[in-house]
Amino acid sequence: MCIGFIAALTVVATQLLAHWLTGGVSMQSIHPGYFLPVVAGSFVASIGFSSVHAHDAALAAFGIGAFFWLVVGTVVTVRLMTAGELPPAARTGLSAYLAAPATASVAWLVSHPGPIGALQLGLTGVLIIMLLMQLLLIGEYRKLAFSPLFWVFTFPVATTANYAVRWFAASNFPGREIYSWTVLALATAFVLVIAGRSVAAAIAGKSEKRQKDAPVTV
Repeated sequence: MCIGFIAALTVVATQLLAHWLTGGVSMQSIHPGYFLPVVAGSFVASIGFSSVHAHDAALAAFGIGAFFWLVVGTVVTVRLMTAGELPPAARTGLSAYLAAPATASVAWLVSHPGPIGALQLGLTGVLIIMLLMQLLLIGEYRKLAFSPLFWVFTFPVATTANYAVRWFAASNFPGREIYSWTVLALATAFVLVIAGRSVAAAIAGKSEKRQKDAPVTV
């Protein structure tokens, strides 16, 4: 099943790359969501290969993710810096800047268990700076009206929490169990808040629809 899903992801990634390289997308329409299928997806594939003990394939998938991270990350960043701000509907995608280093960090840690090495520390540094950027963007996110697009936030939050727990365990960080449970609790609470608001919004939407469809009496 793991290899089958990775194969399907490979087909999607190659189709996207071919589409982009043949002029299938304009600079104005590019947004950070492009990170998810080809960058984060490749790193998740690496994690999957590691889980079935296919170490060489995991490294190959990590290399593909690194390639897409460099190429797509450069294009997306240039677009954001030079082509104007994103429309409100696409701004939740800025959280993909956190998803890329989070999935990369987990992928490398899973494929290289043991003492924290130089590359792992480098990936962790990138993750930290992207996390700090997300904290600075909270003010922008608060301006957005709640919508199902807010579920985009849950993936980078959950993956970052996943890596934090793994990093605490691998580095023998003092008090790691307390910090791990704290991070896990905060990430879980965040996802539950998104879920709760989604349910509330769905109920409110159904109620509004019933009111609109109710017959008018004179």
